[in-house]
This record gives sequence, C-alpha cells and structure tokens, in this order.
Amino acid sequence: MLELLPQVIDWLVRGLVPLSSELRDHPRLVVTQSDIYRRLADPPIEPFDVIMIDVDHSPEERLGEESVAFYTTPGLLAARQHLAAGGVLAVWSHAESSPFADALREVFEHVRVEPVTYDNRLIDQQQTDWLFFARG
Repeated sequence: MLELLPQVIDWLVRGLVPLSSELRDHPRLVVTQSDIYRRLADPPIEPFDVIMIDVDHSPEERLGEESVAFYTTPGLLAARQHLAAGGVLAVWSHAESSPFADALREVFEHVRVEPVTYDNRLIDQQQTDWLFFARG
C-alpha cells in the first residue's frame, strides 16, 4: 500500500482505521510512504495483481495537479505497465466521469463502471459513488 500522508500510516499503526489489526496482520500488506501518481509514472519495479486508487474526489475534481496526467491515455498506459497479466486497475470516484471511462477504454480491453449507492449516516442521505475497473 502506498500512502502519501504519514498521519494516515500512523492511524493504521495505532488501530484508528477500520480493520486495522486485520490489515496489519496480513503478510502481503506492506505500507510505504510514497506518491502513487509518481510511482505509476515511473518504470515498474514489480507487477501488481491489483492497483486501487482512492485519492482524488473524482477525475475532474482532483486534490492536486500532480495527478492530472494519470487520468489521461498516456498516464493510464504508464500505470498499466505496473499490472501483472490479467491485473486490475480500480479507481474510486464520488462522481461519474465519461471522459475518464473513455480514456480507460483506449488503454484497457475490459472496462466496467459501477455505481455504488449507500446510506451515508454522517449526512443522513443516500449517496452514490463510482468505481472504475479496468483489465487487460
């Protein structure tokens, strides 16, 4: 797992993240402080079966400029190099993004966009987020 913020890593270590102990005890989980977008832009070190991105609010509503390239065809081509054969890229978003889905389809053979609707008890409303899956 790559995490940019040392505070979030500390939350995991201190048990403040849901399922912290189960995650920490899993032998395949390695937590590294790093920038996922920089890592995916660099040449791959080792292939991953799954890359899950939960960073920006959406492809169009980013938290910083460092992620702009990721959501483009060249950025996705670079990210794809980090996947093992049959590996899956999964991206969470709070909004649907047709341009991002189109860019995924230019790079990957199989793309699925899934809405996930749930009750957000913090605001007492139903909310829909979006998951983008790409493989191949």
